[in-house]
Amino acid sequence: TSVGYSYEAVAHNFKNKMMEPFVLTLPVNPKKRKVYQHEGQEILFILEGTMRFFHGTAELLVEEGDCVYFDSSIPHFGESVGDKAAKCFMVVFSPSNK
Repeated sequence: TSVGYSYEAVAHNFKNKMMEPFVLTLPVNPKKRKVYQHEGQEILFILEGTMRFFHGTAELLVEEGDCVYFDSSIPHFGESVGDKAAKCFMVVFSPSNK
Protein backbone atom coordinates (compact mmCIF):
# COMPACT_ATOMS: atom_id res chain seq x y z
CA THR A 1 0.00 0.00 0.00
CA SER A 2 1.01 3.66 -0.08
CA VAL A 3 1.85 3.34 3.62
CA GLY A 4 4.09 0.32 3.02
CA TYR A 5 1.79 -2.28 4.60
CA SER A 6 1.86 -5.69 2.92
CA TYR A 7 -1.41 -7.65 2.81
CA GLU A 8 -1.50 -11.35 1.85
CA ALA A 9 -5.07 -12.57 1.30
CA VAL A 10 -5.66 -15.93 2.96
CA ALA A 11 -9.10 -16.81 1.57
CA HIS A 12 -9.44 -14.75 -1.59
CA ASN A 13 -11.20 -17.58 -3.47
CA PHE A 14 -13.66 -18.47 -0.71
CA LYS A 15 -17.23 -17.72 -1.85
CA ASN A 16 -19.87 -16.00 0.30
CA LYS A 17 -17.38 -15.13 3.02
CA MET A 18 -18.36 -12.82 5.87
CA MET A 19 -14.79 -12.22 7.04
CA GLU A 20 -11.59 -11.19 5.27
CA PRO A 21 -8.48 -12.92 6.66
CA PHE A 22 -5.00 -11.59 5.83
CA VAL A 23 -1.40 -11.84 6.87
CA LEU A 24 -0.41 -8.21 7.43
CA THR A 25 3.18 -7.02 7.60
CA LEU A 26 3.88 -3.52 8.90
CA PRO A 27 7.15 -1.95 7.69
CA VAL A 28 9.90 -0.90 10.07
CA ASN A 29 10.02 2.62 8.63
CA PRO A 30 6.57 3.46 7.25
CA LYS A 31 6.36 5.94 4.39
CA LYS A 32 3.58 7.76 6.23
CA ARG A 33 0.88 7.15 8.82
CA LYS A 34 -2.61 6.33 7.67
CA VAL A 35 -5.52 6.08 10.08
CA TYR A 36 -8.20 3.53 9.18
CA GLN A 37 -11.88 3.64 10.09
CA HIS A 38 -14.65 1.44 8.70
CA GLU A 39 -17.69 -0.44 9.93
CA GLY A 40 -17.25 -3.80 11.58
CA GLN A 41 -14.74 -5.52 13.83
CA GLU A 42 -11.17 -6.76 13.52
CA ILE A 43 -8.87 -9.13 15.28
CA LEU A 44 -5.08 -8.95 15.07
CA PHE A 45 -2.84 -11.77 16.31
CA ILE A 46 0.84 -10.82 16.36
CA LEU A 47 2.88 -13.56 14.69
CA GLU A 48 6.28 -11.82 14.76
CA GLY A 49 7.76 -8.63 16.08
CA THR A 50 6.23 -5.82 18.13
CA MET A 51 3.56 -3.34 17.11
CA ARG A 52 2.40 -0.08 18.59
CA PHE A 53 -1.37 -0.10 18.06
CA PHE A 54 -3.52 3.00 18.23
CA HIS A 55 -7.30 2.70 18.71
CA GLY A 56 -9.11 5.97 19.28
CA THR A 57 -7.21 7.61 22.15
CA ALA A 58 -5.74 4.31 23.39
CA GLU A 59 -2.17 3.25 22.62
CA LEU A 60 -1.10 -0.38 23.15
CA LEU A 61 2.23 -2.14 22.76
CA VAL A 62 1.50 -5.62 21.42
CA GLU A 63 4.13 -8.31 21.03
CA GLU A 64 4.46 -11.74 19.45
CA GLY A 65 1.63 -13.94 20.76
CA ASP A 66 -0.59 -11.00 21.77
CA CYS A 67 -4.02 -10.43 20.28
CA VAL A 68 -6.29 -7.39 19.97
CA TYR A 69 -9.98 -7.48 19.07
CA PHE A 70 -11.59 -4.14 18.37
CA ASP A 71 -14.40 -2.07 16.90
CA SER A 72 -13.05 -0.91 13.55
CA SER A 73 -15.48 2.02 13.36
CA ILE A 74 -13.10 3.77 15.78
CA PRO A 75 -10.01 5.29 14.09
CA HIS A 76 -7.06 2.88 14.30
CA PHE A 77 -3.63 2.03 12.91
CA GLY A 78 -0.49 0.16 13.83
CA GLU A 79 3.25 0.55 13.35
CA SER A 80 6.24 -1.70 13.87
CA VAL A 81 8.48 -1.05 16.86
CA GLY A 82 12.21 -1.80 16.76
CA ASP A 83 14.23 -3.09 13.84
CA LYS A 84 11.97 -5.99 12.83
CA ALA A 85 8.74 -5.72 10.82
CA ALA A 86 5.65 -6.74 12.76
CA LYS A 87 3.67 -9.54 11.11
CA CYS A 88 0.06 -10.21 12.11
CA PHE A 89 -2.78 -12.53 11.24
CA MET A 90 -5.68 -10.15 10.73
CA VAL A 91 -9.37 -10.92 10.27
CA VAL A 92 -11.79 -8.17 9.27
CA PHE A 93 -15.53 -8.59 9.68
CA SER A 94 -17.81 -6.12 7.99
CA PRO A 95 -21.60 -6.40 8.37
CA SER A 96 -21.95 -5.40 4.71
CA ASN A 97 -20.21 -8.69 3.74
CA LYS A 98 -23.18 -10.71 5.04
